[in-house]
Amino acid sequence: MKRDLDLVRAILITAENSDEPIGDDVLLSIEPDAKKMAYHLELMQAHGLINVTVKYDGLNKTPYMLKLHSVTWEGYDYLDAIRSARVWDKAKASMLGALGEVSLSLAKETSLMVARQLIQQQLS
Repeated sequence: MKRDLDLVRAILITAENSDEPIGDDVLLSIEPDAKKMAYHLELMQAHGLINVTVKYDGLNKTPYMLKLHSVTWEGYDYLDAIRSARVWDKAKASMLGALGEVSLSLAKETSLMVARQLIQQQLS
């Protein structure tokens, strides 16, 4: 399964806007494919962005419970870099045009560079 950086961004923004843990109903409204959502939640947790619980049935590894508990400090740092739709769209277009697929850290760095350029343009 391919990593979807737009989904990662949507999950982080949704989590930031919630005052409590987020369950299946909200998560599956972002991405209706439970396997894809579970994959991304676990990937994000492994990268230190969020704290989650994902439970699978014993037969065919279908997720039956998804719960996002919190965003970590690193998750908020990443979100700060990619939150702005203007910055994200420009950074994503640059990354995809130059490289195709990119890592989370490169997406963060590129978004920060785009933000700096936009700020510099405002200062000029």
